[in-house]
Amino acid sequence: MVLVVLAAVCPRPTFAQAPSMSEPAVKAGLLFNFAKFTDWPADQLAPTAPISLCVVDPAVAASLETLAAGKSIGTHPLIVTRVKLDESIRACMILYAGKLDSKKQDQLIALLAGASTLTVGDAEDFAVRGGMIGFFVDQGRMRFAVNRDAVQRTRLTLSSQLLNYAKLVRNGP
Repeated sequence: MVLVVLAAVCPRPTFAQAPSMSEPAVKAGLLFNFAKFTDWPADQLAPTAPISLCVVDPAVAASLETLAAGKSIGTHPLIVTRVKLDESIRACMILYAGKLDSKKQDQLIALLAGASTLTVGDAEDFAVRGGMIGFFVDQGRMRFAVNRDAVQRTRLTLSSQLLNYAKLVRNGP
């Protein structure tokens, strides 16, 4: 699954875009892989605690529910939860917020300050504004940008395997 999803988004010519995957399915696959390639601090994720994948977008949530059904990552079962952007999201291990305007992006980032929640969004400038991972389309392929500074502030660790496929960005001025 890792190669299929990364092949769908990878800018390298050795992989072909998976033509039959819908955009929500590609995003769901990426979110699943982000969970596989992220390490949370031990005080934030107990050895057998579930990894909560929180999703605002209903189409992506449905695809992720299908993909993650009955699956675990190591000793961690996966739980997909449909959420609204409120205080409850601090319990999420990964939050896919979808496309937010600048004001809502800033509110989300402030709401999750200090939380070990991997934030993922669709807005073109999501990662530059302080989100951790932002989806974007480049030459017809779904790609993602990673703000390593934002990730490090949360004590999360992203695998170098994942970072090899990312566009690395920093917070804007």
